[in-house]
Amino acid sequence: MGVLLNGHPLVSKKHKVSFGSCIRHISDMSDEDNNYFVMIGGQDGWIGSDNFADQVELWQAGQYIQLPMQLDTVKRLFKHKTVLQTKA
Repeated sequence: MGVLLNGHPLVSKKHKVSFGSCIRHISDMSDEDNNYFVMIGGQDGWIGSDNFADQVELWQAGQYIQLPMQLDTVKRLFKHKTVLQTKA
């Protein structure tokens, strides 16, 4: 589980905080395709973006997105491909 680390001021006394768990991550170290993540702020974390809340329903339901590492598994599970190219 990850924590948003900038949700409080730099202080040494008691203070209120505005953060908590924001990432859940499970990996099976014996299988490089068994990696599961969910991020409460979406993949980009940019407030107001189209993707900011796109994983909230998964988070609330305790579900995850599988992120495999083997190319064959990636090609099988993810049919969409975006190619970014520089302007020539």
